[in-house]
Amino acid sequence: MDTDRDGFARIDPYHYVTIRVDPSYPRQSVSLFLEALRRKCSSSGVELPSDSFKPMPVFRIQAAILICAAALIAAPNRVVAAPSFAAVSVQFEPFVSLYDPARGGLPESQGRLRYAALPPPVDARTAFDGSATVLTTTTDLAELAGWSIDPARAPALDRHAGFTLRFALQIIEERRLPSDDNGDGLDDRAGWSVTLLASDRRGVELGFWHDRVWAQEGGVEPDLFTQAEGAAINATQFAVYALTIRGDRYTLDRDGMTVLSGSLRDYTAFSGPIDPYETPNYVFLGDNTSRAGVRARLGAVSLDSGARVLLPFIVVPASPGAAFTETAASVVQRRSRAGTRPPTFRRRSSPVALSR
Repeated sequence: MDTDRDGFARIDPYHYVTIRVDPSYPRQSVSLFLEALRRKCSSSGVELPSDSFKPMPVFRIQAAILICAAALIAAPNRVVAAPSFAAVSVQFEPFVSLYDPARGGLPESQGRLRYAALPPPVDARTAFDGSATVLTTTTDLAELAGWSIDPARAPALDRHAGFTLRFALQIIEERRLPSDDNGDGLDDRAGWSVTLLASDRRGVELGFWHDRVWAQEGGVEPDLFTQAEGAAINATQFAVYALTIRGDRYTLDRDGMTVLSGSLRDYTAFSGPIDPYETPNYVFLGDNTSRAGVRARLGAVSLDSGARVLLPFIVVPASPGAAFTETAASVVQRRSRAGTRPPTFRRRSSPVALSR
């Protein structure tokens, strides 16, 4: 990763981080940290929305602000202080924005997702409606269309560390042909599918109907790509989903509530002219079957890669409205390639350690 002359990471402005604060820390301590961070960002010329720094356990900010936080934490000889101290450890979780409708346009226009539709001639349509992208594949159910992550820009997805794919979705219409492949009375195809595979190609594929979400079975025929565990949902309402893979299991949250969970699958036994299931670090959203179609709205899509950077910051619980003071703190000498650097606080990890 490139760094600037002060050693802080330079990150794509559309690469975001999540700040996760331990809820056991005093709320006032967290508020003071956020206020100090806001001031540092302001003095560095970083423009912030008025609601960027709410003292919640989890909140998301642009990576440029992380650099300001690192500068604040490592500022030589200075610390926000008052009569008594409380330690707050802040965990930064980098995530990659795969599609941000606020920037306008279709997902493929933003460089991280690639669109494909087949077989030709293609009747599948995409359109940006001002707040989301609409995909329509109901004209010809035999067509496939959707978005997959650009392999050259895909982060390493370590299922042991854990990672999360977040996407906003509304199923407007979903149609399918009879597709009970294993004779259990359940259709085995869906007009909208989401596939998420780790670096070792273990993962899960979920099918979305207007009233149900379910997992595709792995393994070998006759069970491969048949309907496994599922849950009733109202997918016709626009909602934010979070598909998390950690260890040997996955969970799916809908607007913050867990609706489905299960074991990871291995789909590598599949063989066909198009076989994405051999691809590590794979993400797909759309219609990937010739036996169903969909009209759906896709909103923001992001991928939390599971990396962690822990930065300790010392602040002081104080009464509301108390003024900030800056005082000298205990410091240590630290060497760099350029020689002895100014004294800085000892910290357990460096902002340069942040990786995608």
